Amino acid sequence: MVTMLGLMFVTFVIGRVMPIDPVLAIVGEQASKSTYDAAYAQLGLDRPIIAQFGLYVWDVLHGDFGKSLLTARPVADDIKRVFPATLELASIGVFFGIILGVPLGVVAAVKRGSWIDPWRQLLVRRARGSWIVKSRQHT
Repeated sequence: MVTMLGLMFVTFVIGRVMPIDPVLAIVGEQASKSTYDAAYAQLGLDRPIIAQFGLYVWDVLHGDFGKSLLTARPVADDIKRVFPATLELASIGVFFGIILGVPLGVVAAVKRGSWIDPWRQLLVRRARGSWIVKSRQHT
């Protein structure tokens, strides 16, 4: 429960520090001040930050993830749309992890200290660290 609350806090903070004004994203830049103010109040942004977080937790626990600023659709619909691809990718990753990991683990245990061991260690270290190096190059 503490982990879930922590994740909710992180996502709440990310939503508040994004360089996008959620009200402008909804009403548009040409909206009048009264329209802007009404949307601001409707989103609950006029409330204290702790009250906003409480409302956010309540909504998430009841399955209401709000609307996406990018697609203007409910976030739950976007999650449903991309979940099959996410599940497919995760399943493929687990499959290859088992197919490669179990035999390499057996070889590592049986052939410890042999000429195979340094090559296995090199392969494992390279595979484990390659995604970290690649992701840092793109940031």
